[in-house]
Amino acid sequence: MRALPVYIFYFWILSIYFDRFLIRKESSWVYKFVVWILFFVLQLILLSRINQLLILFIFNGLLITLLGYLLYHGSIRSIIFLSIIGCATGMLSEIIVAFTFQLLRYPVEDMIFTGIVASRLILLSMVHAISIYQHQQAHNTPSSLCWFLLICITFISIFIIHTVFYLNQSSNSTAGDILSFVATLFLLLMNISFYIFYNNLADAANKQIENYMMDHQLKHYEELRANGKAQLEHFQREKHNLKNQLLAIRAYALHGQDTEIIDFINKLLSDPDFGLTPLSICENLLLDTLLSSKINIAKEHDINYTWDISVPAQLPIENTDLCILIGNAIDNAFDACMQDDMPSKLVHITIKYKSNRFYCCFENTFSHKLITSQNTMFASTKTDIPNHGHGLPSIHNIVNKYNGLLDINTESNLFTLSIILHLRPF
Repeated sequence: MRALPVYIFYFWILSIYFDRFLIRKESSWVYKFVVWILFFVLQLILLSRINQLLILFIFNGLLITLLGYLLYHGSIRSIIFLSIIGCATGMLSEIIVAFTFQLLRYPVEDMIFTGIVASRLILLSMVHAISIYQHQQAHNTPSSLCWFLLICITFISIFIIHTVFYLNQSSNSTAGDILSFVATLFLLLMNISFYIFYNNLADAANKQIENYMMDHQLKHYEELRANGKAQLEHFQREKHNLKNQLLAIRAYALHGQDTEIIDFINKLLSDPDFGLTPLSICENLLLDTLLSSKINIAKEHDINYTWDISVPAQLPIENTDLCILIGNAIDNAFDACMQDDMPSKLVHITIKYKSNRFYCCFENTFSHKLITSQNTMFASTKTDIPNHGHGLPSIHNIVNKYNGLLDINTESNLFTLSIILHLRPF
């Protein structure tokens, strides 16, 4: 009876382990229930019939592989790999617990149940560590507090289980058995609650960051729309002006006033605002708009804004990712220049695409002191920290998504952000 909660706890660990890497199949609860019951029965048969560890490991791995195949989407290769890693980790945790009990000179036959519970708690802590890393690697490295709490809860839980059953062995009473069972049940529920509570908090934090990134992206799209509208208005205005200018030239021509025609054309050519075609930086519309949106800002703040762009009209990267990557990098470069009062301000952007390699380099001058955050990234120097400081982590997230490389150099008051992405062709 007391082993049933431990089995359920173990099955829950297997479930969240697969959830970390695979996607669940859409199936009825009856189907899932039957699969888990079948897995439970086969587990009992294995434990009662097989004594050799190697054979038990192989059959247990096959059972877990079958479980993953029936309940999750994924290639059979990935399911087998995850099953082997899961079995090996579970066996390793049992070996660690058994070795510890031998060092403490506990009678093994009296501490089997305690050892099983302890090994399952260690297994949960390993899955929880994977969860912490997956939740936080996109934005920053897991904090030391997360690891400290995880280790403390695991070892405290094992210590409590050990103490309860050690005392129960001394008393050897029915009341002690009931209390030890209830203590085990509550302790397992506490560990489950901690895992769920942390994951909900981590999901909420990630959603907040994603919402910020989406707001930032919407801001860029609004700038794109405003720039497009301004260019259209400029085109319509120049079209109207050109019509009047052609009428004037025709009038001069009808009266044979060649000198006036030449003077009139020279005046038009000397006007810096004359022309129908607005400045175009590159063929890619999204990049062109993001880069050209900073031209007026550069003029207003006396920033020497230059670029070297060589990209096709279409790139094999999602527009949202491209917007986050380039938009945040440009914003950071211009914010750094506008933040400082320097005699010479520079922003130079290089973007190249060749042989499925997307290279971009953002250079900007700075004079303020850079602040390094806990994960070696540079922290925001703005006063409203909750609303800023997501630029570099967002860029790092995109770089990781495309298995790219990121390098930062800050020599000679020149901040250089270099990125290489490995893109798949269309």
